[in-house]
Amino acid sequence: LILYLLDLHLGYTFSGGFIDFVLLGILPNKTHWWLVIPVGLVYGVIYYSIFRFLITKMNYKTPGREDKQTETTTTTASELPYAVLQAMGDKDNIKHLDACI
Repeated sequence: LILYLLDLHLGYTFSGGFIDFVLLGILPNKTHWWLVIPVGLVYGVIYYSIFRFLITKMNYKTPGREDKQTETTTTTASELPYAVLQAMGDKDNIKHLDACI
């Protein structure tokens, strides 16, 4: 909407990448392609400010910031081989085992 109001008309094909920007935005006359840079910078500052506020002040949960509920179990040294065997799918799942300890 902002780009339309600024009379910025850039044509894009499938990808909308740099080649499309050069061929369909910069090379044709009167596209006002240079307005993409300041508008993009302003949008970047707006997005950064809004999401920084949401994440820090409102404790907005983003991927990797969820409340984790960890299940802790203690395994003694003698139980550890059995726990590893169980994690591998029990003895029916292992054809050959060799350990040089």
